[in-house]
Amino acid sequence: MATSAELVAPNACPQAWPTLRVGPPSGAFDGNVSVLVGGNLYVVGSAAGAEGTVVALGGASFARDVPGAYEVGVTALGSQISPFPGSDMLAVGGNLTTGLGTHVDVGQGVGGDVVVAGTADYVDTHGGRVDPAIADATAPYLDLAGQLAPTSAAYAGLPATGNVDVTDGRITLTGDGVSNPQVFTVDGAMLGKGKPGESGESGASGEPGESGEPGQPGGRSLQLLGVPQDATVVVNLTGPVVDLDVDTLLTPDDLPVDPQTDGYFTSLATHLLWNAPAALAVDIGGLAELPGSLLVPTAPSTTTLSGLGTNGRILVAGDLVHTGTGELHAFPFLGNNLLGCGPDPIHYTDLTLDVQLVDPDGVVDRDRFFEGQFECALGDQDVTPAENTWRLRASAQPRVVADHIPSGATCTVTERLDRVPAEQRTWTNPTVSPDAVVVEKRQQLGFTIVNRVKDAPPPSTPTSTPTPTPTATPTSTPTHSQPTPPPPPPASSSTPTPSATPSQIVEPTNRPPLSSSASPTPTQAPSSTPTAATESETPVAEAPRPSGPAGPLTSTAPFTLRGAFVWGPMLMLSLLTLLLRVRRRPKRLH
Repeated sequence: MATSAELVAPNACPQAWPTLRVGPPSGAFDGNVSVLVGGNLYVVGSAAGAEGTVVALGGASFARDVPGAYEVGVTALGSQISPFPGSDMLAVGGNLTTGLGTHVDVGQGVGGDVVVAGTADYVDTHGGRVDPAIADATAPYLDLAGQLAPTSAAYAGLPATGNVDVTDGRITLTGDGVSNPQVFTVDGAMLGKGKPGESGESGASGEPGESGEPGQPGGRSLQLLGVPQDATVVVNLTGPVVDLDVDTLLTPDDLPVDPQTDGYFTSLATHLLWNAPAALAVDIGGLAELPGSLLVPTAPSTTTLSGLGTNGRILVAGDLVHTGTGELHAFPFLGNNLLGCGPDPIHYTDLTLDVQLVDPDGVVDRDRFFEGQFECALGDQDVTPAENTWRLRASAQPRVVADHIPSGATCTVTERLDRVPAEQRTWTNPTVSPDAVVVEKRQQLGFTIVNRVKDAPPPSTPTSTPTPTPTATPTSTPTHSQPTPPPPPPASSSTPTPSATPSQIVEPTNRPPLSSSASPTPTQAPSSTPTAATESETPVAEAPRPSGPAGPLTSTAPFTLRGAFVWGPMLMLSLLTLLLRVRRRPKRLH
């Protein structure tokens, strides 16, 4: 798993940062780390919570001395600029343990995830999930941790542009009025709370005296003078020990600053950096909401936060102890993009594929490779890797085909089956399950493709299409049976209509009967068009019509003109022959 600066969620940082206020979250988001601990994180005392993303590269122990909740990601009072919903709000490089009576509450109102390299006790994630035993749980934040020392050294090397005046009751930073950044250097051990009895009382004018805030002896105020509006301010705290104690905040006009209503507080919180480049022990206390980010790059080291609250990034290379009663509020340091507000980083994960073969007859070579490709998109952005093809043997185990797919991307897969499985076999359509995969962080998701072998259909043999023969047309070869002589045409027909003429004369098989009559009486020919009365009777079949070219004397009608020329002479000849025989018969003698 890794992150990329090129593929990030939409930037949802607020255009202007608010003052402290009670929740719920505002709807703007900050995906950058708010609290980074290079060592172990310890929550004790009555510490109330840490707003924003909290990362401990070591272990994290939540064991308040007073039973109650410790909030992570979203706090009751804060900037209310939360991490992105469903993002990693707590990441631990070791074990996450909770003490008896301590309830760890992550992402209240939005839901947040927790990722732990070791084991994890119960954590309330409000719909998010807890992922233990993730070896690279804190890998996305190692780059930031590696930047702490060089960033601190760079600020420590800046020349001072102003003076620091420290009294028992007040810390005054006086700038040159023009420089950006404004740089101050002071011994970190000199900024702790004044000794009891050394603080003076307030003057009659109501201005704070050496006691700091009026009426609170022993307290110490913080005031910046000669600093341009929204200029970056760096305070380098030298020495191995830093003791910073602030009870009140004052404006340049000596007025108290209300963190929940005064925009001047927000300006200090987002533009002030406390840099302790060589500190081994850092103690931050007091009754005020301390504005600004804290940078402690030394390891090993121990930073203890026991004041009412901090308002900025907390970045320490060693251990961090959060005690007291306060909260750590999320404000960026706008003077450095590394520590500023940022989008939620994209987590990369794996995409897997399993190819299964259903081959009951075992005709497919088990060493055969199956091939295809996959595509992925994150919203409207194509995030398909440059190498997006796959080539796998069939097995029963999913294998990683890509290890650099951004979480949230939707991926699809296709397969090419260019060769048949075997002779007289073919493939069914591959079954891909699921149709698409939405990649999730720390979830190895993928596809299963099932290829099934089936019998190939028999090859089709082309057959010649016979020429259609009309039902009324017989074959050209005449039958041996001879038709009954056709009768003469009806008297009502003045001109007989010949039908299609066959290629040869069809000779009748029966002669007309002989009688003493001079001419035979032909049988009435049925009408070719049935009348309404005869529609229910069985129709008379039409005489067959042989195919071929028409002949000169061919006729299929019973009495036509051509039929008269054929049958008339024959009948007359038969009649004459009969008469001759009758006349030549000898007379009997009685």
